[in-house]
Amino acid sequence: MPASDLVNLSGLMDDAKCFALVRQHRWPEGVCCPGCGSSSVIRDGCDDTQPHRQRYRCKACAGRFDDLTGTVLAAILFTLRFGWRR
Repeated sequence: MPASDLVNLSGLMDDAKCFALVRQHRWPEGVCCPGCGSSSVIRDGCDDTQPHRQRYRCKACAGRFDDLTGTVLAAILFTLRFGWRR
C-alpha cells in the first residue's frame, strides 16, 4: 500500500474530520453526482442524525445524495469515528 493511502487515525478525533476525509478520498476532483456523474452540485443541508454528513442536490438531474450515498457505509448504522453504534 502506498504511503499516500495511509491515514493517520490520531488526526480523526471528531466526526467533522472523518467526513472531510471521506469527501477528500471519494471526490478528489470535487463532488460529483453518483446518479449522473455531473459536477454541477450544490450543498443541500446536513443529515439529521450526523450533522457533519453533508447532503447535496444535483443541478443536472435533480438527484439528492450525501457523503456516503453509494458506499458500503450508506446502508448501515455506522459512525465513522467509533464504528458500529450500540
